[in-house]
Amino acid sequence: MNKNKVKRLVFMALSMCVIMSLCMTFIMVAINMGFTDGFLQAWLIGSAIGFLVALPISFLVPMLVEKLSDRLFGKEKN
Repeated sequence: MNKNKVKRLVFMALSMCVIMSLCMTFIMVAINMGFTDGFLQAWLIGSAIGFLVALPISFLVPMLVEKLSDRLFGKEKN
């Protein structure tokens, strides 16, 4: 795997991790707390925790899904 592909994969994983954790925690805090005085603080704390949980998942799951799809549909020829 060349350096550009690795950089692209890391960038994609980090970007998706940040975006998804921000969106998901925003919705969950809004549903659970409503837009009260502590909303921003709860959202930021939840987002940080969500990011830390999602980070390793964002690197592991795509590899597992790729292996599964290779088994189901065959390897993609470049």
